[in-house]
Amino acid sequence: MVTLIWARHGATAENLQKRYIGHLDVPLCEGGREQAARLAGRLAKCRLSAVYTSDLRRTEETAAIIAACHPRLFVSKTPLLRELSFGQWEGLTYDEIVRQDPDLLTRFYDDPWTNPPNGGESLAQLQQRLDAFMRRLLARHREGTVLIVSHGGVIRLFYALYLKRDRSQLFALSIPHGELLRCTAQQTSGGWRYSW
Repeated sequence: MVTLIWARHGATAENLQKRYIGHLDVPLCEGGREQAARLAGRLAKCRLSAVYTSDLRRTEETAAIIAACHPRLFVSKTPLLRELSFGQWEGLTYDEIVRQDPDLLTRFYDDPWTNPPNGGESLAQLQQRLDAFMRRLLARHREGTVLIVSHGGVIRLFYALYLKRDRSQLFALSIPHGELLRCTAQQTSGGWRYSW
C-alpha cells in the first residue's frame, strides 16, 4: 500500500500580492521559507520512500528544506507537477485581469476545463499532466510513503479527481501554503482515502 503526502509550497511575495503565478519561476519569500521549515519539522520523523517536486523554484526550495531532514533521499523534479499555466495573466492580479480581459476571465471561471487563459492551459491539459505523473508514480511505488511538493491547483485537482472522483469539487479543498494533504491507496477499489 502506498501513501502520498502532498505538500503545497511555501508562500512567495507574488502569492502575498495575490498575483496569478502559474509557470513564473519565483522564489519563496522569508515567510515561505519559514513555512517550509515548519513542514520539515512535521515530516522529520516520517519514513519517506521518495520525494517528487515540480521543477519551479518555489517548490524546489520547499522540497530541499524538507529533504534536508532526509539526506538519503534524492529529490526528483518534474514539469508534470507544475501549476496551471495562466499564460498572459501570469504576474497580474485578479483586478488587473478584469480590466484587461473580463470576458475570457468569466468564461475561464465558468468552465476552466475548456477555456484556458490566452497562452495558458485548460484544466483538461493540467489533468493530462497529473494523470501522467500518477501513472509513473504508481508504476514505481507500490508501497511506502511518497512526498509530493507541488502547487495549490495541482493538489486541488488531485483532491477532486482522485479523492472525491468529482471534478466539481475542485474548489472545495482549501490548502494553504505550507500545508499537507495525506492519502492512501485502497487496494481493493483502486481509489484513494484520507489517511490524516
